[in-house]
Amino acid sequence: MDKLWGMLHAHLRPIFGRSDILKAKAAYIFADKAHLGVFREDGSKYITHPVQSFIIALEAGERDLETLIAILLHDVYEETRDKRYPKRFEHVRVKFGQLVAYRVHIMTKYDHTKEGKVIYWYGVRTCADHGDKKGKLAD
Repeated sequence: MDKLWGMLHAHLRPIFGRSDILKAKAAYIFADKAHLGVFREDGSKYITHPVQSFIIALEAGERDLETLIAILLHDVYEETRDKRYPKRFEHVRVKFGQLVAYRVHIMTKYDHTKEGKVIYWYGVRTCADHGDKKGKLAD
């Protein structure tokens, strides 16, 4: 496929079975398409950031596949504000399930003002789901 997926696959193969690896691959493809044409400040493709976050979480011992998939998708809402994905939350929910969609929602900053960031971090700190907190730490 491509170099980034190859890197992810090499990290997943010793830990997960074929079925879980295929789910992770579907999430990678979804995120890669969502970030098409979006670049980081250093000029690299944006997808490198979620992939790095995914690998950090995996290397830190995260083994919950839904948490890992949410980490891979965590910027799909935030960094793809154009009209390609007008119903992104619904697409994620249908394709990856309610829990993944919820975790992606929790990990998304919808308002980049100072007040919006305070509200966002309060939500992350007070949420009961440790998968969301792990996702933000990896981010």
